[in-house]
Amino acid sequence: MVNVGQMLKGVVGMFGATAEMGAKMREEADNFNALTESIRDEERSAVDANQRGAVLAGLARMRGSKLASQQQVAFAAGGVDSSVGTAADVIAETALMTELDADTISNNAAREAWGHKKTVDNLKVKRTQSEARSRAAQEKGVLDMVGSLGDFAAGGIGTG
Repeated sequence: MVNVGQMLKGVVGMFGATAEMGAKMREEADNFNALTESIRDEERSAVDANQRGAVLAGLARMRGSKLASQQQVAFAAGGVDSSVGTAADVIAETALMTELDADTISNNAAREAWGHKKTVDNLKVKRTQSEARSRAAQEKGVLDMVGSLGDFAAGGIGTG
């Protein structure tokens, strides 16, 4: 005897499983896309940090070079030979501090870029997890549909 209620339960179950699976897969696809965009943003930020560091370090060197030139002019205007003694030490110290400033700027930029790269690594892990959740939702949906199909079939052959 045909059990219409059991068959109806099977049909409703299949529709429910399909809808649930589709919603979960869409959610994970949106999450995947958002993570991919965040990865691109972080990668661009890492490149930007390195480029900005190079430019700012170059500007620091230019400022230091300008200062050393001004010191040489000031020493010359005062009748002091800037190639020996204290005057030479002052100019050498200016060059040393200028290079220290430039290196600090470069190192800070490299650390910032490294931070962005670590964020990229973490986002890639999350994106992989999102892919796995999407596959799991699909597999669960298929299994739920098979179970509902069993309810439908059981109602059709009168075992329910």
